[in-house]
Amino acid sequence: MKTKAIRIALMLAVANALLASRVNGETNERWSSGALGLYPAWEYPGECCDVKWIRLDLLAGRHGNVYGVDLGTIMNMCDKSCVGVQFAGVCNVVGESALSAQFAGACNYTHRYSKGIQLAAVNWADEDFSGLQMGMFNCAGAFRGLHVGVLNSAESGGGVQLGVVNVSGEFTGVQLGLLNVNLSSGVPVLPLVNMMF
Repeated sequence: MKTKAIRIALMLAVANALLASRVNGETNERWSSGALGLYPAWEYPGECCDVKWIRLDLLAGRHGNVYGVDLGTIMNMCDKSCVGVQFAGVCNVVGESALSAQFAGACNYTHRYSKGIQLAAVNWADEDFSGLQMGMFNCAGAFRGLHVGVLNSAESGGGVQLGVVNVSGEFTGVQLGLLNVNLSSGVPVLPLVNMMF
C-alpha cells in the first residue's frame, strides 16, 4: 500500500514538472502545456493560466482558455474560450466563445459565440450557435445548423429543427415535429412540418 502511494506521488510530481507553466515574454501571458485539477482543493496551474494541449480534471477544473483536449469527471470550466474537444461526466461551461465539440452527461453551456457540436441532455448557447446541438433540450440565441431533441428553441436563425416541440422567433428553414412554432412564418404554429424560406 505504501509503495502504491509513493508511486502515485512520484507520478504527480513528474506530471507537475512536465506541465510547468510558461510565460510569454512579450505579452506576459501565462500558459501551460497541460493541467491537472482537483477543484476546489487543488488546481494546477490555476484559473489565471491558459492550457494549450490537455487538461485533466479529476473532479472539476477552471482556467482562462483551453486549447486542445479538456477531460473532466464532473465539470470543465473555461472563464474565456475553448478551442478543441471537451468531455465531462456532468457539465461543460465556457464563459465566452467556443470552437469545439462538447460532450457531457447533463449539460453544455456557452455564454457567447459557439461553433461546433454540443451533445448532452441540455445544450445551451446564450448568443450565436452554429453547428449541431443534440439532446433533450437545445437552446440558442441566433442559431444556424441542426437541432435534434425533444424541445428545440432558437430566437432567430435558420437550418433544421427536428424534435417533439420546435420553437423559434425568426427562423428560416424546416421544423419537423409534433408542434412547430415559427413566429416569423405566415402560419406561426403548425403540426408535423413548418417551412419558411
